Amino acid sequence: MPQLIALALPGGPDFVAELQRAWDAGDAVLPVDLRLPGPARQALFEQLRPAAVVEPSGRTELPGARPVEPGDALVMATSGTTGRPKGVVLTHESVEASARATSNALAVDPAADHWLACLPLAHVGGLSVVTRALHTGTPLTVLPHFDAGAVARSPATLTSLVVATLGRVDPTAFRRILLGGSAIPADRPANCVATYGLTETGSGVVYDGYPLAGVELRVDDGEVLV
Repeated sequence: MPQLIALALPGGPDFVAELQRAWDAGDAVLPVDLRLPGPARQALFEQLRPAAVVEPSGRTELPGARPVEPGDALVMATSGTTGRPKGVVLTHESVEASARATSNALAVDPAADHWLACLPLAHVGGLSVVTRALHTGTPLTVLPHFDAGAVARSPATLTSLVVATLGRVDPTAFRRILLGGSAIPADRPANCVATYGLTETGSGVVYDGYPLAGVELRVDDGEVLV
């Protein structure tokens, strides 16, 4: 049976390699927020019950593992409304569909473009940069955390940022910037795309007010349903 593998690794080549290794084995991946204190991480593992955790020091098998379904790619941890950790399951099919829709909307050319992942990989906004690059064969740089100097030195043409980090970079260095996570300023640079999405949607599904291809939106009693 496929298993859930927790990746408690900083962003970088090792994270990408372990993600691919798990997928090649038919397993799903739980990206772990490295900022979690010990008790919160333990609660996360008790709730989602991964079979193993991969850390910089190596891999540790864990007891009481819960199997995942064939085709599951990711389990993204969220606190939910109760504060208790829960996992949002994203399948390989949905991850690939999101990657293709985003790449088409941005006219990504793997021969000319380069993605930069500099947001936390335990959140879908950061991890989806990695999965987009992998699914489309686009060159990728993954940083362990946001660092304005490292961003400036990156050869990337595409990245995903939050409003708090946008002001710390030169936006003209990128062809396109996906911007989300909070209210988007009206005076954002012209190459910034305002995005809306949820963990459950696998990343942004609305770009500059318009749904991506294949995405259906409707309003029900004042609530936006995807």
